[in-house]
Amino acid sequence: MPSSKQLTSTKPDHNSSRNAATHLALGESKVRGVVENPTLGEGEDEEGSKKKRAKDVVLESIGEIQGFCAFDFDSGKVRFDRDEPARTPEGEVFRFGGQFARTQDALTERGRGASTIVISSPGGKVPAWLHMFDVRVLGGCYVLGLETAKLPKLVESFEKDAPNVSEIISADGETVVKWLYADEEKNPVHRATICFREAEDFWPKRLEVTKVASTIYKPDGSLHSTNWGSVQQAVDLEVERFRDEWVPKKVTISFAGQPRWRQTLNFTWEKLNEPIDDKLFGWEGFDQSDADAVIDNRLGQLVTVKRFNESQKAGAKGRDKNPSDGAKAEMKRRSSRWMLIVGGNLAVLVLLAVVAVRQRWK
Repeated sequence: MPSSKQLTSTKPDHNSSRNAATHLALGESKVRGVVENPTLGEGEDEEGSKKKRAKDVVLESIGEIQGFCAFDFDSGKVRFDRDEPARTPEGEVFRFGGQFARTQDALTERGRGASTIVISSPGGKVPAWLHMFDVRVLGGCYVLGLETAKLPKLVESFEKDAPNVSEIISADGETVVKWLYADEEKNPVHRATICFREAEDFWPKRLEVTKVASTIYKPDGSLHSTNWGSVQQAVDLEVERFRDEWVPKKVTISFAGQPRWRQTLNFTWEKLNEPIDDKLFGWEGFDQSDADAVIDNRLGQLVTVKRFNESQKAGAKGRDKNPSDGAKAEMKRRSSRWMLIVGGNLAVLVLLAVVAVRQRWK
């Protein structure tokens, strides 16, 4: 593990990063997990009427996450499916998500409940409902909801963030790195801590972010001490050996803000660093049950590529075609809130992956 001086002075080695990125160059995995929200209790609002509201004490499962990911990073191909539950403030549980694929030629998507599979230009945006992440930086980066991160860009950002490293501790086969972040007036704001497992190819074991509870200053105005509050965000990762490589097995992501929530994802790997069926990255590999058509809008106008007849649609899975107004509002709120969470912590959390990535690439 590099020293703090090396962390602030070492320049990225792009050649070694290109070679070691092949550790997870191609892969295919099923994903299953759960979403947990605070338990609901009866309370009264300001008008005295009965209303369900969250108790931020105990978390309970509101449903299962189902997903799938496939990737061929060298060819610029990614497939990501996600179907997960959410709950409105009134207590209604609904599901959202969909299927998404990206190649150098096109973006293909079908949102949950949509009757069409849509093909668009490759430069388009990843749908907000997708919450796509890059499996290569799990555990070192709070990335759900982000477009798949490009590791070389993370390495390029390494020098910029390295001066914030405040402490490095290595003992018993683990290395702990702490980052301290301050505001423009150099007052501590939050601290990020990440633990790497040396025997597991430096995959992160735990990432946590803590906010400042209080600060004490000396008479001359300099900082005397900082009291840290409880952990606001945490990512716990378990890895396993698959085809002679360490890969994510289970990740638990916790958020202690308002509202409090936790997600746990379990990975079942089916392929790693072997050819991936190209069909997975096109509409032919999508779920076509209950679909009406495949539409291509890359030419500036809608072109029908395929229409499905009733016999082809017989395998319908009962998609939520008409979510309630409350569910629609919650989906919009969740997307906005998620992007605010990510945007507010991107400088902190994305770059935490860099140390782990650099070690795995050596």
